[in-house]
Amino acid sequence: MKLLTCFKLCPDMDKLRQQDFEISGGKGLETSFLPNMINCFDESGLEFGIRLSEKSEGLEPNIEKTAFTIGGDASEMYLRTLKALGYEHCVLVKKDEDEFRYSPCMVAQTIAEYVGENPQDIIVMGKEAPNGNNSATAQLVSVLTGRPLISSVIDVKFCDDGTLTVTVTNDGDVYEQTVALPVVLSIGNAVISKLRVPTLKQRMKCKDLPLEHFKPAETSCAMFPEPMRAVIPDRRRGGYLSPYSGSEAVDDIQGKFLKGRLGEA
Repeated sequence: MKLLTCFKLCPDMDKLRQQDFEISGGKGLETSFLPNMINCFDESGLEFGIRLSEKSEGLEPNIEKTAFTIGGDASEMYLRTLKALGYEHCVLVKKDEDEFRYSPCMVAQTIAEYVGENPQDIIVMGKEAPNGNNSATAQLVSVLTGRPLISSVIDVKFCDDGTLTVTVTNDGDVYEQTVALPVVLSIGNAVISKLRVPTLKQRMKCKDLPLEHFKPAETSCAMFPEPMRAVIPDRRRGGYLSPYSGSEAVDDIQGKFLKGRLGEA
């Protein structure tokens, strides 16, 4: 059984100060100076992949795991971490982020092309990722690969008969369903939100193992718009400071503002 977990590196927006807001060539905010992190939904998916593999140990067939990402050189460090955590295949599609930041169809086409050449039974990915947050990639992968999509997944368990028990949220309700393979799983606010950390021994064992690279066919995407501009919203609250005090201030404010709003003469 083969499992493909797709992930994306995204900038840590919590470290972006207001004075650092700068538009980058029509691609939204300039974030190249921010530290990278694995998108939170994808991080849950990566940990689920490891746990599913652990649950399948001793059963036939075992799960063969692949970690897949599109990005630059910074992605290699994270792929090596996943290699140390037991992902048998760590695949990088080298592209500048500006090429796919707001192009979920290009990302989906790349994933579908890889799956076409390397068939997978389970495809796992987060429901959305900054900066686009379009929530469309998983749906497009489902369409392009012809596999059913289970959205808003918060937990996944491996069953002895080769199926999956998937816990899903929908409008505040939580329910379980049994899923046959192949399938695409879109991870939401999962019960497992953090990826484990490999030991030094695990890292040293994998430090010289090569990563895999995938070169897709040239794709284009005109389906989703790119941002035209970004502005800082004005969150200042308007107000009126009465020059009076006590009951006179109350009468002053009521006369200037409240009577009209309350429909009083």
